[in-house]
Amino acid sequence: GAYTADSQAGLNISIDPSTVVNNGRFAATGNIEIVATDTITVNADMHASNGNIDVSGTGNLLMSVGTSLTAPNGTPTLGLINVSGENVKLGTVIAGTVLTVTNDVKTDGGNTITLTGDLRGDDGVTVETDGADLNVVLSGDVSITAIDDPVSLDTTSLDGAFALNIDAGDGADADITLGTIGDTTPVESLTVSSSDAAASLTLNGDITAEQDIAF
Repeated sequence: GAYTADSQAGLNISIDPSTVVNNGRFAATGNIEIVATDTITVNADMHASNGNIDVSGTGNLLMSVGTSLTAPNGTPTLGLINVSGENVKLGTVIAGTVLTVTNDVKTDGGNTITLTGDLRGDDGVTVETDGADLNVVLSGDVSITAIDDPVSLDTTSLDGAFALNIDAGDGADADITLGTIGDTTPVESLTVSSSDAAASLTLNGDITAEQDIAF
């Protein structure tokens, strides 16, 4: 069944075991924190209406297709989402402020981030690795969105025959950083939007697509 901590403001859900399998929806008015030393499997949505979400561990983090993590409150100290693990597979993730995704936390190499849904961090999105190589696989059409703030996706490889849309908004801080895209399996298309003249677009690798590439 579902796990709820919403009878009043500021109620949290905190789990700290070795392995986590979430089969029921988590809803909290405060924070949701899951820290594990082994695999975290997310089979149902997690929603922190007025808090932050931290789902991290030293094993794999695996979200089932169609699941979501949402922390919509966009005040400076709320709406933060941090997810991390060795191999990381994500559904839809929506943060009211900053979204940070990290893989290869043991720095042993050979790990990937698989995206099956959209990513949004209103105050910025960072997809990164603790290891040497940031390898990302698209498992469907994906949008990565910020509202007038940076998007960093400095990949060693990003592969998958799907459409990738990146939109940082139109503010002066809407910088976008990209690495190599489509080197092994070309993406279907790539659309990158950051319309403020003061914002920067940094390309650190080759980009290959089957159809349009639009900046």
